Amino acid sequence: QGRKVLAFTGIGRPEKFFNSLREAEAELVAAHAFPDHHLYGEDEAAALIEAAEAVGAEPVTTAKDAERLPVDMLNRVWVFTVRVQWQDAEALARLLSPLAEKVAEREAGSDEGTHV
Repeated sequence: QGRKVLAFTGIGRPEKFFNSLREAEAELVAAHAFPDHHLYGEDEAAALIEAAEAVGAEPVTTAKDAERLPVDMLNRVWVFTVRVQWQDAEALARLLSPLAEKVAEREAGSDEGTHV
């Protein structure tokens, strides 16, 4: 909250990430969108970190992007995570129940085919 950040991401809908940072009241001083599943090279990651430092911001990315950063860069980048909390646990159960039933039916069907 209130932190200056330089955000970068290689996800399908980068604006969602940038908007999430704004909603968390971060001051987004720069936003860099890369193609989905982008692999960050060492020089590229270092340049993003240096660009953030040059404007007094902290580099921040998604958990998905952090997995594609060079390992030695991970301790220099903040990872923004989103936590989902359901207000209505019963609504979640109703939503997932049909899916759970289909999985159970499929597993029961595959068990029948494996008996000798």
